[in-house]
Amino acid sequence: MAEGRLILLGERGGVGEAALIEDGRLEDLMVDPPAGAPVPRPGEIYWAKVDRLVAGMGGAFVRLTRAANGWLREVKGTGEGKGVLVQVTAFPEDGKAAPVTRRVLHKGPRLILSPGAPGINLSRRIGNSAERARLVAIVEGLAKGRLEGDTGVIIRTGARGAPEAELAHE
Repeated sequence: MAEGRLILLGERGGVGEAALIEDGRLEDLMVDPPAGAPVPRPGEIYWAKVDRLVAGMGGAFVRLTRAANGWLREVKGTGEGKGVLVQVTAFPEDGKAAPVTRRVLHKGPRLILSPGAPGINLSRRIGNSAERARLVAIVEGLAKGRLEGDTGVIIRTGARGAPEAELAHE
């Protein structure tokens, strides 16, 4: 198996695809939804283009797809025509742009990666102090040398009782 990180992009039947392969193993797969599918959906991540800054409203309209727009409030450091990575935060209301954020979260059942928000945070629902300490120690060990300096980890309630191997895999 090949080591390292590889991103593959393709198109089949008008549907775009992207795959992330790490150390010879498929880690993530994104496929454009077929025509007519309800988009955008909460949690989806887009490389959007800033269409129009609206100073009076403190935000900007961004183009998510040919047919869908988003509304971005965090416009500092961007301008019209620039690309920005965003994540949809809620379903759009009829006739409105979908609300999006630049704070992209990569959610799993036990852990959430939070680029731009460094540190390790733990669910308050995990009340047992020994379990809290165990989970933090595991995640600190896993994160060391693997995450960029500004990327954090949120330990979700679903991590309670999870073996280290499951957390490492996620």
